[in-house]
Amino acid sequence: MLTRSLLLAAAAGLLSLPALAQVPGMMTTVPRLHLVRNHRPGSFQLADGRWQAAELYYEGGEWLSVRQPGVDGRREYLPQDVPRFVIKADTFGVVQGYGPADRQGGAGVFGQELYRTPYHALFSYREAEGDNMSLTLLQPLGGAAVSIPQGRKSFTNVMLPIFGDCPEVAEGIRRGRFGPQHVKRMMALYAQWKRTAGAAAPPRG
Repeated sequence: MLTRSLLLAAAAGLLSLPALAQVPGMMTTVPRLHLVRNHRPGSFQLADGRWQAAELYYEGGEWLSVRQPGVDGRREYLPQDVPRFVIKADTFGVVQGYGPADRQGGAGVFGQELYRTPYHALFSYREAEGDNMSLTLLQPLGGAAVSIPQGRKSFTNVMLPIFGDCPEVAEGIRRGRFGPQHVKRMMALYAQWKRTAGAAAPPRG
């Protein structure tokens, strides 16, 4: 009876049916169910770079639900399928090199973009759907994302390898003038330095 009810809910579009793995007697290879509440107007970018208008649902976690006019039902996408998407005024992107231990080496996770320069991107990431707790992640260009530490010693150890080639930012980190609340300022200063003296500076190492 439970299985029949879940199947009916999936057919009605309330639950996604790639997966009924947690239902007794169902195939264990089927992914778990996703409860979808309200889709909202937005757009999403496909892996080939094309943008498409749609109604989207995202509340944290690693999947995005998409409903498009003229298309029956809805589809769910993972980070490897959708590089960026927009819901109302919020832009989301893929945070590379960060995710649960069982997905290390995957295509990353979705995060809400807070600030971006040509060299770094700052994201807010919620690990689970509906999670009220979020992490602030910094993604260096071409590198793995890191979580912003709150303690001074940890902040210094994590941020210096990322910003250490910019003298002004590196000095501010070492002297404690820059902390977690100053990351956007650090990103802006780094980008400004790169556009001027940094462009002619010799590479580190």
